[in-house]
Amino acid sequence: MMIAFEGRSLSDAACKAAFTRMRARIDAIASLYCRLTQTRSIDTVTAESYLTALVEDAVSSSPQADTIAVEFDLPEVRLSTRIAVPLGLIVKELVTNSLKYPYHGRSSGWLGLRLSIKDQAMKVSVWDDRPGIDPDARLDPGLGQKLTDAFTAQLSERMSIDSGAAGTRHTLVLPLLTASSKRSSGRPFCAASNCI
Repeated sequence: MMIAFEGRSLSDAACKAAFTRMRARIDAIASLYCRLTQTRSIDTVTAESYLTALVEDAVSSSPQADTIAVEFDLPEVRLSTRIAVPLGLIVKELVTNSLKYPYHGRSSGWLGLRLSIKDQAMKVSVWDDRPGIDPDARLDPGLGQKLTDAFTAQLSERMSIDSGAAGTRHTLVLPLLTASSKRSSGRPFCAASNCI
């Protein structure tokens, strides 16, 4: 709330936008811990409810909210907070970035999020059907891209991007055996037998 008040008091458009993005990132983490409190869990959250809420919140706060159709394909798998936090922030950044740009010559479009688990790997895809990224464009990575790269590195993985006239798809593949074997302070990524 303090960040929202401070942002509204600014007159510079770029500063206001930066405060808005900062608030969205903090809200993404707050959403996770709110869900942990609601479910009385201390270290896991359901991927379907958590990621759906993040995306719907980003879309509803966008000027394009009434023109975007959202498609979800998410299982009821439980994520440990040590995966859910960076993963949620990555998804939030990708969705927010997609919503920045209008559809050229169209009034509506699609945005999607899919999570699947197969062969001891979790694959997360965020996609849209906007015009693809211009491969010849020289784009300096902004803070959002740097944060996405940092959160991806935190999961020890890399993001692949497939972009063309039909849209853009970002895909993150996280090997579950690698994730479950990593430890911090003597605790595994997953504190329960049925979570990631």
